[in-house]
Amino acid sequence: MSDSSDILYVSDKKGNGLKPITSNYENAISIDIYDKQGFALIKLQRDLDKDNDFESDDKDYYYIRLDLNTITLGNKIEINN
Repeated sequence: MSDSSDILYVSDKKGNGLKPITSNYENAISIDIYDKQGFALIKLQRDLDKDNDFESDDKDYYYIRLDLNTITLGNKIEINN
């Protein structure tokens, strides 16, 4: 069985300007928010064959930092499996 991706979206505080911050080829697994430090750490899974399905073969995970003040993504932090 395969699943579609979970895409992260962001908007302003009033809910306007909704836009995706992750792609269809990334599955958002988890997000840990470090409010005092002003960032979030997002764990993502890559869709290796880019078929829009996340299967057991798609074992490529990484983290990415989200700046909570500017809503910009940092560099990918690779996880060696």
